[in-house]
Amino acid sequence: MKIKALDIRGIPYRVRTSKSKKRKITISIKDEAIVNILYHPLMSSTVINEFVENHIKWIEEKYLEKYHPKREYKNNERYLFLGEEYILHVVEYPKNEVFIEGKYLVIHTKNNTYEYNRKLVLNFLKSQIEDVFNILLDKCFNNMKHLLKSYPKLAYRRYKSRWGCCYVHKNMIILNTSLIHVPLRLIECVIYHELTHLIQANHTKEFYKVFDLFVPNSKKVQKELKQYSTVYE
Repeated sequence: MKIKALDIRGIPYRVRTSKSKKRKITISIKDEAIVNILYHPLMSSTVINEFVENHIKWIEEKYLEKYHPKREYKNNERYLFLGEEYILHVVEYPKNEVFIEGKYLVIHTKNNTYEYNRKLVLNFLKSQIEDVFNILLDKCFNNMKHLLKSYPKLAYRRYKSRWGCCYVHKNMIILNTSLIHVPLRLIECVIYHELTHLIQANHTKEFYKVFDLFVPNSKKVQKELKQYSTVYE
């Protein structure tokens, strides 16, 4: 059984019939970060989907609590950047600095505390986001400019459950800051997706006809994106 509200958010789930005689639906999230849905055998898929949609905010919050435990910004923590996994190496140092060296994301910090180190990393990410997103937008736009009216405005912000969005009337695309943690080719695919919305606002056949010109393996890309978190920090 397909649960649309969970599919579009990339949240893994398991749907099973319950042995209980009570005609009800129960939702739980186990340690393996899978949403478990138990339902009475006589309930229809429509009823189950509506129930999940009505509780989607709670499900997202509980899922993210289990799947994304709080980071401490300490030595040896694993950290994703542009699809590569690095190891945090924290060093008390007179000059604040964050940089990549081999397999390490090095944090030189004047004040080795959670809040201070977190701020240093977020500042590092902000500078990377500005550079990477603008470079990739230039590349994608140049490939599509014969179909687009003008160069779009670019903004970025944190989203809980999507990678980007498009405002056609403003000629603007907005990218999720968490994209900085996924591979470059997947960031490009998201940008192509949003640029295509400037041509076809809705997900029509025409939309996918244009999108597939630039991302011919779009279904595979969507599957790959689901491996990454839209709220990774």
